[in-house]
Amino acid sequence: MVLTVHHLVASRSQRILWLLEELEVPYEVKIYERVGWGAPPSFKAVHPLGKSPIITDGDLTLPESGAIIDYIIRKYGKGRIELPSEGKALTDELYYSHSAEASLMPLIVNKFFCTRIIPGQTREEERPVVTDVLGKVAQTLYEPPIKLRVALIDEHLSKNKWFAGGEGPTVADYMMIFPLELLRQSGSSTPNIDAYIDRAQTRPAYRRAIARGGPYLYDFQKGAK
Repeated sequence: MVLTVHHLVASRSQRILWLLEELEVPYEVKIYERVGWGAPPSFKAVHPLGKSPIITDGDLTLPESGAIIDYIIRKYGKGRIELPSEGKALTDELYYSHSAEASLMPLIVNKFFCTRIIPGQTREEERPVVTDVLGKVAQTLYEPPIKLRVALIDEHLSKNKWFAGGEGPTVADYMMIFPLELLRQSGSSTPNIDAYIDRAQTRPAYRRAIARGGPYLYDFQKGAK
């Protein structure tokens, strides 16, 4: 059976499509439209978590970006992705692979809920107060650590083409691309981060991933010549 990516539009599953295209692994895509800001109930029919991304591969059903990327590289990588084994490349690979979802994404998502989701779902007469209170929460709790991380990432990318310092993307890049795309969409990125995103998104494999997954909200190359 062919590996299937259960792909929620404008979600983390775009990184899985990019990886598979880089590896030239045969796969199928099942596309799910969002319901509001979340996944449709049919996602829970694939896995009880009901969160994107999810892959199925024969009898295997696997959620979670990091686990999926690890699985695909172990089973299908065939040495085509550089895996640093020592020195600074290894520590950079480990740090950015894990920090993408462990610390950066929770901050981005929490800020987004405070500034967009919750106010947008609040009754109109209550919205000004909710917007003001949650805006202050975002400014106090989420914006400072996001700015700190953005500064550190910017400095790193000013010296490195890819996160592990090599000549091509590694696990760290497949994990980091989505939060950085979100930061750029919100106007919180930097020229070095923008250049990194452009470098990733102009790769032939990334363009093929866009073609397979359909229109992507964070495609900054759309319409580019």
